[in-house]
Amino acid sequence: MVRLVQPIGRRGIAHRRWTEAQSAGTLWPVRPIDITTFPSELALKWDNGGESFIPLETLRRFCPCAACMGETDVMGQVYKAPARPYTDHSFVLTGVSEVGGYGLAPRWGDGHATGIYTWDYLRRLAEAQ
Repeated sequence: MVRLVQPIGRRGIAHRRWTEAQSAGTLWPVRPIDITTFPSELALKWDNGGESFIPLETLRRFCPCAACMGETDVMGQVYKAPARPYTDHSFVLTGVSEVGGYGLAPRWGDGHATGIYTWDYLRRLAEAQ
C-alpha cells in the first residue's frame, strides 16, 4: 500500500482520510480523455465514460484565478483586483493548455490567460448547468 500522507498519531486523522478515499474510489480523480472546443462551449469526455459540456461564457465568468475570484489571506480577508468589464472577445477561446496532470488553462480573446481550472472544478461547473 502506498501512503500519500503520514498518519497523525496511531491510526490518526490522515490515515482515516486515506482509508476513506480508498474505499470510496475517490483517490484518483476522473480525468478527461478528450477535450474539444466549439464556438460556444467546451466539451470534455471523461475516462469514466461521462461527458460534460460547459458554455464558454460560464467558463470565463467563473474563472478561478486570483484576479477574477480574489485571494484570501490567513485572516480570511479577500483581496480582488478591480473588476474588468467583459467584451465580446472575453468569451472567445483562443487556446487551451493542459496544466500538469490536474487541469487546464484557457486563453481568451481579450488576452486573459491566468486561470487554472482543475478537472474537479470543471466537473462541478458542468454539473451546475
